[in-house]
This record gives sequence, structure tokens and C-alpha cells, in this order.
Amino acid sequence: MPTGAYWVKPAYYVITDGDVLTVWNYQGGAVPDVQVIEVKRADLRARFDELYSILNPGAAAAVREVKIGRLTKG
Repeated sequence: MPTGAYWVKPAYYVITDGDVLTVWNYQGGAVPDVQVIEVKRADLRARFDELYSILNPGAAAAVREVKIGRLTKG
């Protein structure tokens, strides 16, 4: 994960090799990131709703706000 992510505090980041798409929950660098979902291209149509429920703008923004609150507590 790029170091700039610490300042952006993303809810998730996505890694793909064109065949497998993996979504990770960014933990802020203090602990290892958590894999949220892994979807193969062949299964994308069947699992699209599941993937979208995690990555849609509203859901991702809500997770990000909670994360910012946890990471900025002093």
C-alpha cells in the first residue's frame, strides 16, 4: 500500500491481476490490512451484488468515516 494512503485514510483498496480481484480493508499501517473479498473474473457476474455492497460510494464513505474517527483518536 502506498504511504500516501495513511493521509487519505481509504476504507478499502483493490488489487487485481486481471483474473482475480481482491479488496482489502486498510488498517492505517499499525496492523496488517484485512482481506474483505476475493472474486475471480469468471465469478464476477454472480458475485457483483456482493462486491457492490462493499464498494459502492455510500458504503465505502461510511466505512471511511468510521476509520478516520478511529485513526485520529488521540
